[in-house]
Amino acid sequence: MLLARAGLILGPYEDIGRLPWWLNRLARGGPTLAPGPGELHDFLHGGDTGKAYANGLVCRPVRDTVTDTWTWLRGLPGGVPQRADRLRVGLDPRVEAKVLGE
Repeated sequence: MLLARAGLILGPYEDIGRLPWWLNRLARGGPTLAPGPGELHDFLHGGDTGKAYANGLVCRPVRDTVTDTWTWLRGLPGGVPQRADRLRVGLDPRVEAKVLGE
């Protein structure tokens, strides 16, 4: 039995709000707080993917996914879709400014 689960899906119609929040935050400009790598991140993302690629896995370039998502996001009337069962993501601009000492 194989249970494969993607940890994070990004791209047009992503309705959790992570990538749209970051794209909008970076578009505002100025200093930006960002998460660091950390031990857990290194552990989770340090696996060998050689077998998957050898068996035909094809990954889309991140640049293409981000560009397409940004284009989609900017063209939406009424803002980014948000799942009703999820909390809003992101950092309040006032909190970020305080942490950055602005």
